[in-house]
Formats: sequence, C-alpha cells, structure tokens
Amino acid sequence: MAHRIAGFNTLELAAGLIVFGAGIVVAVESMSYPMGSLRNVGPGIFPMLLGLVLAALGLAIVLEGRISDAAAPPVP
Repeated sequence: MAHRIAGFNTLELAAGLIVFGAGIVVAVESMSYPMGSLRNVGPGIFPMLLGLVLAALGLAIVLEGRISDAAAPPVP
C-alpha cells in the first residue's frame, strides 16, 4: 500500500516540495542582481528564469504524485 497524505504520494510530495522550495530560493536570490531590459538583458534574468522553471517543475512533481496511483518503493 502506498503511503499517502490527503491523497498525495508522500515520496513525490516531499521531492516536489523540495524542488519547489529550491526554485523559489533561486528566484528570490536572483532579484538581488540587476534584471536589465529585454534589449539589454542583465545578469539576474537567467537565474530568475531557472528558478521559476524549477519551481514549476516542483509543482508538476507534486501534482503528478496526486494523480498517480503508483506505489512508493519500499524503504529499507
């Protein structure tokens, strides 16, 4: 039987929240760099985009864990 909390696979919930949190930290820390403009891109754009993509992937992991019926592997 899969370990679930409120319908979420606990392993995927934990992994997704860690990835989401890391993405948010990267995005927030990138705001200390100048962003520039679309014509003259600053050094803060790339880490901001990477942080947002990482946060979105974290949410996708959490949602996939909610939808999936796969059982978590046994922990030794």
